[in-house]
Amino acid sequence: NFGLQFNEGNIEAWTGSAWVVLIASPSADEWTHLVVVFDGSGKQQAYKNNVAGSNVAAAYNLSTLGVAANLDLTHGTHFDGKVDEVAIWDSALTSTQITTIYNGGNPADLSSLSPTGWWKMGEGNAISTTITDHGSGGNNGTLINGPILTLDSPSY
Repeated sequence: NFGLQFNEGNIEAWTGSAWVVLIASPSADEWTHLVVVFDGSGKQQAYKNNVAGSNVAAAYNLSTLGVAANLDLTHGTHFDGKVDEVAIWDSALTSTQITTIYNGGNPADLSSLSPTGWWKMGEGNAISTTITDHGSGGNNGTLINGPILTLDSPSY
């Protein structure tokens, strides 16, 4: 019962019965740092470039979390862009930790924060269909249906 989506210029979360806007989506052609924190009490908080957005209540069960990027054109919208440095923790990040990660717009190394899953999206990998998990989970990712892994990194 959990989902995030890009829809009509917004990043939205599923509450169990409706999609609710968490934060305005990133500007086109601009790297943006996004964080969504689940606090364990049924609320989620979104951050864009270290600035807090909406805090909404939502029904979710993260005990069997699966992560995927699904381009579903049935609703006429999709994410057309690049993704870099995806990470998941098994506890809620504090605002101080989010500030540390954001690091003034030049994302810091995440090793000291011990992410459960951390996919650098090309760093440390040859260009292939496998994305190595640099976190403690050991869950490598596989690119399917044509996404392209490139070695160009954002300039901050």
